[in-house]
Amino acid sequence: MCLDALHERLYPFREALGTAFLCVHGADEFERLPDDFYVDLDGTSLSCGFHHTCALELRGDLDFGGALRCWGFNDHDQASPPQGHFIQVSSGHLYSCGIRGDETVACWGLQGQPPPGLFLQISAGEFHVCGVTKESEVQCWGGHVFAAITPPPGKYVQVSAGKDFSCGLRPNGIAVCWGDGRRGSTSPPTDVQFKQLSVSSYSHYACGVTALEGAVRCWGDGKRHGYSVDKPGPYLQVSTGNRVTCGIRALDGHIECWGVEVQLPHTEAFPHEWEQVTLGFQHVCGIHLEGGVVCWGHKFRGVEDQEGGHAVSVPDGFMVA
Repeated sequence: MCLDALHERLYPFREALGTAFLCVHGADEFERLPDDFYVDLDGTSLSCGFHHTCALELRGDLDFGGALRCWGFNDHDQASPPQGHFIQVSSGHLYSCGIRGDETVACWGLQGQPPPGLFLQISAGEFHVCGVTKESEVQCWGGHVFAAITPPPGKYVQVSAGKDFSCGLRPNGIAVCWGDGRRGSTSPPTDVQFKQLSVSSYSHYACGVTALEGAVRCWGDGKRHGYSVDKPGPYLQVSTGNRVTCGIRALDGHIECWGVEVQLPHTEAFPHEWEQVTLGFQHVCGIHLEGGVVCWGHKFRGVEDQEGGHAVSVPDGFMVA
C-alpha cells in the first residue's frame, strides 16, 4: 500500500493540519545496498544548535567517544551536558541529546525525557528528536506537530530531524519524509539512492548526498534563494542550516557553502581538509583531519554574558573524540 493511502486512513484530518506524507513511486525498483553504503553517523562528535555547540572531547582513557563539552548560549541549560561517557551528540533549538556508551539516550535543556531503549543514531531537530533504534526502526518524540513524530513503519539506517518534519534513509538508499509538508519539504526525489541526509531545523528544506555520484540533491523551499539547489559534487557530506547549505568536497576535502552566505562568511579562510561539517542557526563548525574544531559565524550581543560564552568560541586546546 502506498504510504499516502495508509496515512489517509490513519489521519483523515492531515490536510487541515497542513501536513503531508510521502508516497513512494518506484522505490521498490531499488535493491538493498551494501550494509556500509551510508555515511557512518554513529560517531557524530560535533553538533551546532541554535546559539550553542556541543562536542565529544577526546580522552586518552576511552577508545571511542568521550565526555561532552558544550559552549554558547545557556539560558535553558542547553550548554550544560550531563557527565559520563557519550558516543554521539546532536543539538537542537534550545536543547541537545546524546547517546551514552551503553546506547541509551540523554537530553538536556528544553527537551523532555527520551523514551527507554537502545539507539544507534540520534538527530535533534528544532523542537523534536528522532532516533534509529537497535531494531533499525525510527522513534521520535517532543515537538508540537504530531505528524513530525509519526514516522512510517519499516527499517531505517539513518534519520534526520528538522523544522516540524523529518526524513529517514531506508536500507535501499531511498529517502522517506514525514511531518509538515508545506513547500515540498516531505517530497524527496524517489529516482535516486542516497548515502546521507540532512534536514534543516530552521527552513523548510532538506538535502542528501547521492549514493553513486556523490551529488547533492535538495527538495523543499529555497530554490529561488539558492540554498536548496542541486550540486554535482562529488561531496562526502552535506549539512543544512538557516537558508545556508554546506558540503565537504570529495576532491580536496574543503568546505563549500551556498545560499544566503552573508550569514556565514570566510568559509575558505580555513584551508583544512575536513571530516565533518555542522550548521547551526547562524554559525558553522567543522572537524578537520587533525582532530581540531573550528567554528565561525555571527557572535550575538549578550551571549558572552551567559555561561559558556559564544557558540563560535571553541575552548582552548579542544580536541574532538
